[in-house]
Amino acid sequence: MRGARAMNGTPGPERHLSLPAWWHWASRVAAAAWMAFIFWLSSHSTLHIPYLFHWQDKLEHGVTFGILAGCYLFAQVPAGGRYRRWQVLVAALLAGAYGITDEWHQAYVPGRQADVADVMADLAGGLLLAALAALVANRVLARFRPGPAASRGGRRRTPGSAG
Repeated sequence: MRGARAMNGTPGPERHLSLPAWWHWASRVAAAAWMAFIFWLSSHSTLHIPYLFHWQDKLEHGVTFGILAGCYLFAQVPAGGRYRRWQVLVAALLAGAYGITDEWHQAYVPGRQADVADVMADLAGGLLLAALAALVANRVLARFRPGPAASRGGRRRTPGSAG
């Protein structure tokens, strides 16, 4: 707890709410399963997805690799009780790196081709969705973080309460 005092009155260590260890392991398993799913999709010469609008392919890449980046983000332990920008960047770069290997793989699949624009969509989607996931996770973690009144040992003031 921020500012908590030990029995002798010295400041105690800061404590942060963190996600349980199984969450990080489950996120790693989910990332591996999602990577296998991406590989399986890339192994097909054609995918029977209706073409609805221009740039649909880029949106699909962004969402697919954004989900992967979210799995990579949640596989990390929040630094200091919250996800930091560098953790979002690491998750997005890992998703982008897997996007490069995905495009390399597609270059050898009959009927498919590698495209640099797809890698850019992978990276952009990874960055956008990892940042969104971090924002939501940080807000959730902040709700369970002790406030200033609780850390001083006092009671929290509520609206309408006296002094």
